[in-house]
Parts: sequence; structure tokens; C-alpha cells
Amino acid sequence: MHYLFKKLSALVVTVAFVGSASAIDLSGLDLDGSIGKGEHKYIPAISNPLFNETPYITTELRPIYLHQKMPSNRAGLFGGSINLVAAEIRVALTDNLGIIATKDGHAWIDFDNTTNTTAGVRTSDPEGLANLSLGLKYAFHNNVENASIATVGVEYEPPTGTLSINTALAYPLDNVDLQESGDGFVNFFLTGAKRYEKWGFQASAGVNVAIDNDHDSSMFHYTLHADYELTDSVYPMVSLNGFTIYDEANRPGMTAAAVQGFDGVDLVNIGCSNDCGTVLTAAGGIRYLITDHVQLGLGLEKSIARQDLLDWRTYADMVIHF
Repeated sequence: MHYLFKKLSALVVTVAFVGSASAIDLSGLDLDGSIGKGEHKYIPAISNPLFNETPYITTELRPIYLHQKMPSNRAGLFGGSINLVAAEIRVALTDNLGIIATKDGHAWIDFDNTTNTTAGVRTSDPEGLANLSLGLKYAFHNNVENASIATVGVEYEPPTGTLSINTALAYPLDNVDLQESGDGFVNFFLTGAKRYEKWGFQASAGVNVAIDNDHDSSMFHYTLHADYELTDSVYPMVSLNGFTIYDEANRPGMTAAAVQGFDGVDLVNIGCSNDCGTVLTAAGGIRYLITDHVQLGLGLEKSIARQDLLDWRTYADMVIHF
């Protein structure tokens, strides 16, 4: 059954790209998308940037810096921090259809305790490229009069990165691929937004399917978000995010009790095999609109149920839309 679902996922992605490319006159692209000419107010969430896709169809570049504090388990494994510098890209083809590339960038990990020493000698910490991703999204509901929009999408993440633990660290963390192996993922999502006077509300839900379910785990993801127009330029916001693993992986060595409950949430996939469960986070932040086309964002996110590799996280981003 899972094999059939994987093949169907790949077929859906292929048909979506081929069908949309043949149906669109590329000479008449509407790069303004669904926010051009003031149709919708656009205040995207800051936290969970990989899975909480905005329902608006935009043409934009979104540079992101993320710093994540990792907790240690009872065996002293993990601990330290993960840093990521990335840039999300979105291109509106029409006011209802867009291309998205929401994962890329360079990551470096600073491990604490046993994971960065071998026989008392410090070893190099991992760094490398994150996987790339590419997808499509379609706004099947786009009502300017009542300021609401709803969108479905699909995104494929092949194992194109180079981030891995390649030093002789504490077993079973020696030679663990974080981004560069397996067969990648297909992410299906539904997302929508509604503005009411000065309030903005957004919600999303989806499933990130590991194509090689022995190597990587698969998860449901979901987000609730609200922002408020404090002034014409300042928008404080809050979000709740959830990640639930529904299909555990089976990597050799990663079934050990020392690493149970660890997977990576959205940044990496270690292939959680034991006690995976659900990670819930709460986030707060603020967006400042520099111009009509440039926004700055700062955010803080904290786990509130099962930390996994996420104790807390800070964000800084810039949204440049055209």
C-alpha cells in the first residue's frame, strides 16, 4: 500500500508540472499574483517557514536566518545549536497559480557534549547544503471582497543536500545522513487566510511523505496563525505549529534507545524509529513594512510538547515581493 502511495505521489507531482506548463501562456504571466494592485493585504507568518506555506500567490524572494537550540537527552547526545541561512523563492504564474521553492540554503551544526569529541579530542561539526525543493500551488478560492483565500499545493524535495555527520562520533550518531540520502519527500498541503478589519488569520495543514519510508519518517504538519495591524507598518503575530510523525523510519543503528524520540522536525530528517510522537510549538514575532514591497520579520519559537531537536528557535527574515 505504501509503495502504491509513493508511486501515486510521484505521478501527481509530474502531472501537475506538465499540465500547468502546457496550460499557461508564459508570455502573459501575471507576476503580481493574488496581491497585485492591492487585492489582498499580505502579512506572511514568520515561524515554520518550510511547511506553513502562505495561501497567497506571490512573486517574491524571502531570505531567512534561523538559529535553533537543541536539547540534550539523558545519554548526553545532541545538544548545541543548528544555524540555517536560506532563501525561499515564489513566482506567480497567474493570480491563482504559482511556483514555489521553499527549501534550500546552508546549515551548520554546533554539537555539545559527546557528539563533538572522539577520545577527548574535538572533531569538526557538520555543515553543508540543505535539500532543494520545488512545487506548485493553486488558489481554488480567491475572494477579494471578503478578504479570503484558500490554496492547495504539492512540493517535491529530492535528496540534493550535503549535510551529514561524517566524523566518528558517539554511536549511533557516527556517519548519519541528515539531508543527502534516501529518496526525498513529497509534501501535500492545504492553506487558507482571512482578514477581518485589523486582524489577519491563517491556517495550514499537510502531509510530508518520505518516499523511502525505511530511511526517513513521514509526518503530518499543521499551523494556526494570527496577526494584528498595530500601525500601518507594524504587525505583531502569534502562531501554533504541530508536527506528528505517522510513519516511523527504520534506519540501521537509529533504533537504539539513546536516540529515541529524535527526528529533526522540519530542518533535517534523522529517521525517527522509536517514541516519535508529536512536537508542538508556540511562536511570537513582529513584521515591519519598510515599503509596500519589502518587509522585515523577527520571531521566537518554543517547543511546548516534546522537544525533539527543537528547544527554542529565533528567526530573522526579509520578504521582498514584486
